[in-house]
Amino acid sequence: MLQRAIVVGGGIGGLTVARALRQRGIQVTLLEKAPAFLPTTGAAFGLSSNGQICLESLGLGDALRPILHPFRKYHVTVPNDTLFEDNYFERLLDETGFSISGTLRADLVRVLADSLGDGVIQYNSKVVSIHQTPSDVRVTLADGATLDADILVGADGINSTVATAVDTTRDTPVYCGHNVFYGVLDHVPANAAAGTLLQHYDVGEYIQYPAGESSFIWAQAYKADAPPMRSKEWT
Repeated sequence: MLQRAIVVGGGIGGLTVARALRQRGIQVTLLEKAPAFLPTTGAAFGLSSNGQICLESLGLGDALRPILHPFRKYHVTVPNDTLFEDNYFERLLDETGFSISGTLRADLVRVLADSLGDGVIQYNSKVVSIHQTPSDVRVTLADGATLDADILVGADGINSTVATAVDTTRDTPVYCGHNVFYGVLDHVPANAAAGTLLQHYDVGEYIQYPAGESSFIWAQAYKADAPPMRSKEWT
């Protein structure tokens, strides 16, 4: 019988899995290598109706509503600001009861983390090895501590320690040929309208949308031969 679970990775995926397991009465320990919750990590995204339905089924509807900012309209232009499409999201709202909504990643992570209660998340916990037996799995941390569970869930990102332990021959990540720069504005830009998702296609793609009462997300994607240089000024 499944009674104990370890989840590695405290991002949206790991936190959501931990919430679902807890709902079913399973004891969960979530291991996150960061020293603490980092509210500035990541920017924002549009949360689709199916994602909201999933989170609603986990009993998070009331906690989510204050951090979701619905898109009522989308406005798409092409070179020379030529209008390509100007439409509304009403059909999606009518069909599902949910509209695609902007939210700050930090806000969603905070809601998910708070829903787990005290003692579930262990920060500063870097997994260095995994050992599986016929009956359980043992995780060893960088400080030498060990934890045992009936099941281990890996949600620790593209350079996953868990995935490498499961498949030592897996391919390394391959550059996709596109770069993205993004950021959060603490004011409403001059070319923005409330509840509007704006896209512009020219040399790449530009997108902006609301993610808070006075927070707007912008992102610029473009093709490139190599990833951009990493700089602390941009992270």
